[in-house]
Amino acid sequence: MKESDYLDENAPVVQRLKELPIFRSFDEEDIRGILPFSKMREYEEGETIIREGDNADKHIYFLLSGKVAIMRDGVELYRVGHSGEIFGEMAMLEHKARSASVNALHQTLCLAVDSSYTDMLEKQEKVKFMYILYRVIAETLSERLRVANEKFVEAKKHPTL
Repeated sequence: MKESDYLDENAPVVQRLKELPIFRSFDEEDIRGILPFSKMREYEEGETIIREGDNADKHIYFLLSGKVAIMRDGVELYRVGHSGEIFGEMAMLEHKARSASVNALHQTLCLAVDSSYTDMLEKQEKVKFMYILYRVIAETLSERLRVANEKFVEAKKHPTL
């Protein structure tokens, strides 16, 4: 893994994030608010980004390029391959160990946002930071649930497939 320093006030990164559908409803100030807690991370094909059971990693990952496989108990659950998609959010929501592994399928570039820094923020800044993350997570989980429901209905219609 290659990792940048924290991205405090990085104009090119702000511009890139503003172009992602998931960040379009946020203003530039909101996006700048997560940069002091964020790093760019680049992974090679086959490299593990998140290990199932890990308690130490508190990052939420925004995929900027590449493709990753989400694995649980050695079984691929799904793939993330669209710029702006997130992964690694469950550990933050549940305050538990990582529930799945994530492996880079190609060379992959991510924005890694360290959610553990929220404890150091003043109340108003913390509320704003958490609002941004929770809104992004809610949109992502809603989309994943919609897809899972479609697959479930399809499996019920065709139980032999």
